[in-house]
Amino acid sequence: MRRRGVRICVAVATAVIVFCCCVWSARSFTCASNNLPAPRASSIISVAARTGADENGNSGKRRYKQRHQRRQTIRRRRSSAPLSGAPGRSKVRSKDNQQKSQCEEGQVHEWLLQSTSLVLGEEPTLQLVRGEYDLRDIIQTNNNCNEDVPSHYLTAEEFVLNAESVAGAWCQWSSCCSIDGGGDAPRRSVDEGAVRCSTMDAAVIVDTIVRRALGAIDGQGEKLGAADSETKVLELVHSAIEAWTTVGGGGGDPVVERLCGWLSVLQQRFGGSSSGQSESVQMLYEECYRWAIKACIRSRKRKYLDKAIHLLDELRTQPIAVSVSTSNLVLYGLANCEPCEENARRAEELLEDMISRHCNPDANTLRQVAIAWTKSGSESAARNARRVLDRMIADFPELDPDPSTFNALMTLYLDLGETWRAMEVFSLMSSLGALPDTYSVNLILKAISPFSSLKEMDAAETLLDKYHMQADVQSYNILIDAWAKSHLQEGASRAELLLDRLETKCQHDQSIAPDSYSYVGVLNAIERSRKHEARGSWAEQILHRMEDMHSRGLVEKPTTPVYNALLNALITSDEAGSLLHKAEDLFSYMNTAGLSNTRTFNTMLKGYARARRRSDGGRSYSLPRKAEELLGRMELEYHSKADRYSYTTVIAAYGRSNVKRKAAKALLILQRMIDSYLDGNLAARPTTYAFNAVLNACSHTRLPEERLEAFTIACSTLILQREWAKPDHTTYGIFLQVCARLLPKDETRQWSVVETVFNSCIQEGQCGELVLKNLKEAAGMERFEALVGRFLTDDHLDIPAQWRRNVAGDSTSALKFRL
Repeated sequence: MRRRGVRICVAVATAVIVFCCCVWSARSFTCASNNLPAPRASSIISVAARTGADENGNSGKRRYKQRHQRRQTIRRRRSSAPLSGAPGRSKVRSKDNQQKSQCEEGQVHEWLLQSTSLVLGEEPTLQLVRGEYDLRDIIQTNNNCNEDVPSHYLTAEEFVLNAESVAGAWCQWSSCCSIDGGGDAPRRSVDEGAVRCSTMDAAVIVDTIVRRALGAIDGQGEKLGAADSETKVLELVHSAIEAWTTVGGGGGDPVVERLCGWLSVLQQRFGGSSSGQSESVQMLYEECYRWAIKACIRSRKRKYLDKAIHLLDELRTQPIAVSVSTSNLVLYGLANCEPCEENARRAEELLEDMISRHCNPDANTLRQVAIAWTKSGSESAARNARRVLDRMIADFPELDPDPSTFNALMTLYLDLGETWRAMEVFSLMSSLGALPDTYSVNLILKAISPFSSLKEMDAAETLLDKYHMQADVQSYNILIDAWAKSHLQEGASRAELLLDRLETKCQHDQSIAPDSYSYVGVLNAIERSRKHEARGSWAEQILHRMEDMHSRGLVEKPTTPVYNALLNALITSDEAGSLLHKAEDLFSYMNTAGLSNTRTFNTMLKGYARARRRSDGGRSYSLPRKAEELLGRMELEYHSKADRYSYTTVIAAYGRSNVKRKAAKALLILQRMIDSYLDGNLAARPTTYAFNAVLNACSHTRLPEERLEAFTIACSTLILQREWAKPDHTTYGIFLQVCARLLPKDETRQWSVVETVFNSCIQEGQCGELVLKNLKEAAGMERFEALVGRFLTDDHLDIPAQWRRNVAGDSTSALKFRL
């Protein structure tokens, strides 16, 4: 059987070569008598477009064999080369191969241009429009093509055949350019600076060729026969539609309009019906509509989505069976082109119409309907998407739903915060025998991450092994982040173990090498392990590991987020003697290397604002002067613009310091914050936290000579705050503390201020526990009972929910404050 197949292939190839040579000789003789260059044979055009044969029509087997030998040599060199040297060598080789491939592509491009010139009866050098033209003008110019056959063709049939072949070759070339990312931009060859055709140019060329061929069919159609003429018309229009569909980037509005114009040509030529035609012709007719629908969907515009639906309805009026893939294109558009609840309902209506027409949907059909609901943004999105999934399982048991259908629903549930429903869908997928993919498992890992129990964290790690899935880097990063946020004592060490596994695997498989997120997650886990005193030194070891892995060519170079995470771990470490000097050295290195950003500066400000433990056990204070100096640098440097966090941190640094007149200096920083915002720095808009930090600086003023000034600043700050942000329960609690510490005791003015502030606090529903605690200190027990005594029960105080309705994080109906 094998020998027989080889003999058949050889016989067919010989017959094709003999036929091409005969046609070539006849055309060469005709063109020689008319002093015209010999046209390229259609078979040579097709072979050239596919195999890259030389310009004499010879086979490319020898060239292919040479390329194959070069590839084998490169593979052997890569396998024998050390890992650190392999990447550089492979890049050089791949660049050489790319240049040779582009040179061969340039030869094919030149053959296509010459063949196009001969088909159109023009000079061999065709003037390219290079994408710089008004498409409507060119289309208008080509609308009325000459019906005469070029003189160097013997018959109209020969011209139509050759035109069809050249148009097909252009379509194939344009399709390859679209896949390679050619797009609409003009392309330049490697050896010469000539501008190459874009996919838009190719579509215009095919458009011109097809119109010229249609003109020849209209003028001399009786020589082709009625049946052959209709078939040729359909095939030519099919080529034109295919060319316009492959325009890079979707092509925009003109392309969609042109495709609809060619469909109008089909309607006119076939009288609005393809009945009576063969099955292959009907399939070709449907494919023309399918490509036009696809172009409408690619535009991602609402008006062309409606056009796609109209084209589908128009196709259904034809006496042909519309395939499921054509309907699925429209469903895909409804799910992804400006998704909304209306589109989701239209998708479900289309599904019902398909079933009523006995067009059995496939798994992709129901998946697109479910995805349309998940992206609709409606309140009933999850319920309707789950209903479509349940219907797929119940009414179409022969279909095997793929993981993407379940993944879309699980993603929606996670976005809604309904993690238990997401896990329920995952269990349903497993029970139906649909093997979860890595993305499915990653979604479940995200659902498990909020749980902090050790048992559930262990179950999450074994999830990948349970379903025999190959974990990717994101899987490990999700688990590392989960351990970092678990606040478990083992969190940091377990996160580091996962990083160890990644580093070990990447030595055998580069696709699973740890990235910056992996190391940042481990550094965050170390920073949050408060019971570990040597957090700073531990974090430094993680950075050294990453630098060592990078020097071996296994992982990327440490990035800004990695250094920021290390900086945060250093400034929050409780090691004796503090690691602030190391943090300053790292901060200086990041600035010198151009790795710093706003987060870097804010982290360093946090270090200066933090009161660290002294080695002798004495009381320590923050460093507000250094913080203010660094803030000044931020205000001058554009790449690290100061934001609301920057100013609030410096204000907080003054509140924790022992400098004189710290309340006045905190107020000056607040005023700088307001001025920066008014000057156009929108990131510096004052927030409630900034005003609360100023009030905190006032409440911690200890010197007797500064108390009156601090109280005045507190009152002016509370008044100013109402212009920028609403006071919260912390605002009122700190202000009552200011009254308790700065106002003289047993004074009528103190009582009136306290009573006014407390009544305002009740009206705004901000009576939290901090307010009651400081109210008792500011007013005294007697006046405290006069204000809230009616709510006293034994040794507890039951505050109504109306008083604390706006307290952040409140979920109870009443506050039970223990006296």
